[in-house]
Amino acid sequence: MHWFWRATIAVVVSFLIWTAINVVFARMLSGSAFRNVPLQIGLSLVRCATPLVIFGLLTRWCTPVRIPPGHCQKCGYNLTGNVSGVCPECGEKI
Repeated sequence: MHWFWRATIAVVVSFLIWTAINVVFARMLSGSAFRNVPLQIGLSLVRCATPLVIFGLLTRWCTPVRIPPGHCQKCGYNLTGNVSGVCPECGEKI
């Protein structure tokens, strides 16, 4: 998945998450603006970090695992020196 689409998904998902949180906590956040300053600062920091965390998770999950040559394509076991034609770890035919 291209980085642009991961970033777009991260922004949209974080927007949906924070919209739901704002709906749930609307009563707590209403009232005097000065009374809730520490809470608003904390929520703003978390709100800014949410797309970055989601982007990082998507990047981690969407990056394919590349098994190097000379390793079993099923389990990744190093087959250097194996002449049997079968992976000793998982039994996959080579």
